[in-house]
Amino acid sequence: MEEKNKINTIINNNDKILEENTTIEKVEVAINNGETCSTKDTENINNTTNNNANNTNSSLINYNSIVDIDDEIDKKISDLIKSYVKVDREKTLHDLRVLCRRKLSILEKYGYVDVGLKGILKNSSKLRDTDVLMKICKSKKIKKYLKEKHKKLRKKFIKYLKTEFKRKIVPITKKDKQEFIDCKRVLSTSFTDKDDKTLHKIRILIKKCRYTNPQLEKELKKIQDYLGLAHDYYNCERLRLKFNLDTKKTISKKKKYIKLAEKERKKLLKKIHNEGIL
Repeated sequence: MEEKNKINTIINNNDKILEENTTIEKVEVAINNGETCSTKDTENINNTTNNNANNTNSSLINYNSIVDIDDEIDKKISDLIKSYVKVDREKTLHDLRVLCRRKLSILEKYGYVDVGLKGILKNSSKLRDTDVLMKICKSKKIKKYLKEKHKKLRKKFIKYLKTEFKRKIVPITKKDKQEFIDCKRVLSTSFTDKDDKTLHKIRILIKKCRYTNPQLEKELKKIQDYLGLAHDYYNCERLRLKFNLDTKKTISKKKKYIKLAEKERKKLLKKIHNEGIL
């Protein structure tokens, strides 16, 4: 409870943190070295400063409390990294990316970001794409191409995990700070008249809406999954064009999933309207 109160104090003063670059740098050092910062250095993020205290030891705050948020997820992430380094399994990589996103969404609520986890997502994105495309692109030429690409990307990703990856939790800066996502607005317009790149961006927003609206988890996940499949077939379509292969079936499946996503969007909007959610 005491740690949560400290975190809440940090949240309430997050805007002030962003205005003080010097303070941010000192906080980062404290987080990464497991040290503590005096309230003089962190006065913009700690409203509980004892103005009459002469002893600096009585006014210290441990920023490792931020690191300790949801240790269970951290342990699973660590286990999945070790597992994937040893064995190339598609499910392991998928689960690792899902947990990284969940952890990042938790930290974001407190005004923080883990640059190490962001690095995992960035460095494994194309690798994950090869796993997905090998399943849906029914062509020997494409599968051979994807297997070779997967091998190179995995080697690069493993090297990143072994030599560059490092957990580092820092305050969200003005540059990185994400605007509040109006989930109702995201769902307010039809999917059927959007281009593939726009739909992919919408899918990412809906994924974030899932983390902030657990009461709509089931409905939002359906939409996310359908748009995800549509995006996968869009990528497959591009590959088939690259190899001068017919794209009719791929385009047909892509449109099918966009229509299914649109159907779920309408159902969810109706529920939101009727129940006054969001």
